[in-house]
Parts: sequence; structure tokens; C-alpha cells
Amino acid sequence: MENNNNNNGRGVFYGVIGVATLIVTIIGATFAYFSATANSAVNAVSATSASMGLQFFDENAGLKTNLIPVDETLTGFKNLPDITDQACKDSNQNNVCSTYQFTVTNPNPAGTTIYISLKPQTNNFSNLHFAVFRGTADQVKAQTSTKFTVTGTAQTENKAPTALTASDASIGKLVIADRAIAANSQTEIKLPEISGTLLSGGGGSVTYTVVLWVHETGTDQTSVDAGKNFAGQIYVTTVAPGSGSANGITGVITG
Repeated sequence: MENNNNNNGRGVFYGVIGVATLIVTIIGATFAYFSATANSAVNAVSATSASMGLQFFDENAGLKTNLIPVDETLTGFKNLPDITDQACKDSNQNNVCSTYQFTVTNPNPAGTTIYISLKPQTNNFSNLHFAVFRGTADQVKAQTSTKFTVTGTAQTENKAPTALTASDASIGKLVIADRAIAANSQTEIKLPEISGTLLSGGGGSVTYTVVLWVHETGTDQTSVDAGKNFAGQIYVTTVAPGSGSANGITGVITG
């Protein structure tokens, strides 16, 4: 009798899964997958054996799984991102974006410039996009007219850390506008817009908020964006791109 009950239970379970799968197939819904885990900064030693280090802190509670495509140009999209479990959901509670916040501090001597890039390690998406804002998610949301308008006009980051204050015009503003991650590509994406003089040493600290989403093309995206995976790194180093030097300091976030 117990075996029959177990078999009946499994039958009902498989039946429910089968019906759910059929419904998804019929309506052509597109589901995508995104997840992330964080690593602390990795320290290195320079050629002169002086110990150097970057400080890296992140907040990844805003990262989501099962993303569905979204039209980022819609007015309502700017209100969705945040660093919470409840954020980045449409009116039907579907996950439509992921939000990731990180802070970098450069305690090295003045003139030690850092460089930031995005390194995809796994990317099966054809239409994964991202944008970057300067400041915390709360500071971005405080820009009442723009908020997370990922398609807006990006501002150039060109101030030294000591010149940055809570009233600075660039805090909370878009610094890297809507940018596509090349389809199925693992090519490193250099981010000069948020590298260079802004963190040129001496204890400067800066926070950025990254928004990722699957761009809606207006066509059936099931074959190109459904059930896909992305894993990447926000990579921070003191080695200039293309320098060929093996020395440097890195702070890594794996996602």
C-alpha cells in the first residue's frame, strides 16, 4: 500500500511538471538564468616587493535568477532596479533585471591608477545588456527625474576621489549607458569610463551600481536567451591594459 501511495505521489508530481512544461512551450515564454558569488580582493606584491592591496566590497542581494526579456526604454524600467530581493520585478512579479553594487578603495600611493573591466567567464546569452551608475542604489534612486534610466546620456568620470562629495553632480548619475555584451562571448570588456584618475591612489574610494538585463528584441527569443547562463567578474587591477606586465593588484568579483 505504501509503495502504491509513493508511486501515485510521483505520478502526480511528474504530471504537474509535464503540464507546466507544456504551458511554457505553448505561450512561448522566455526564461533566463543569472547567478553570482562574490570573492574578496586578491593582493599581489610589486616588483619592488612592497606589499600593495586594493579593498573591494560588494552587495549582490539584487542579483536575480530566471530573467525574462524586458524593454529597457519603457518609462517604468527606471524604477525597478535596487539592491533588494523584491527589486527588478515587473507587475507580474517576473524577474526582469539584476542589480549589483560594488565599492573599490585604492589605499596605494597617489599616482597608482586602477583599471576596471568586466570579464565574462560563461555567457550563453545573445541579448544580455548592462549599464553602470556612479554611487549606491539609493543615490541613483534619489535622482528623481532619471533614476535608473539606462538609456540616458552618460556622464564622464573625471574627478579625483578627494573632490567627490555627497552633492557632486556625478553621484547617482549614469556613467556607462546601455551596452550589449557580445552574444556568446567571453571577451573582456574594458571599462575606461570608470577607470583611471578617479581612483589614482591615496585612499580614494568609489561605489558603482551595475544593472544587467535581457534586452527584448520584439521577436521570439526562446532559442537564443531561454535557459542561458552568465558568470563573470568585475576585475580591478593597477596594471594598464596592454602593458604586458605580470605585476599588479586585483580585486575580483565572480558572478
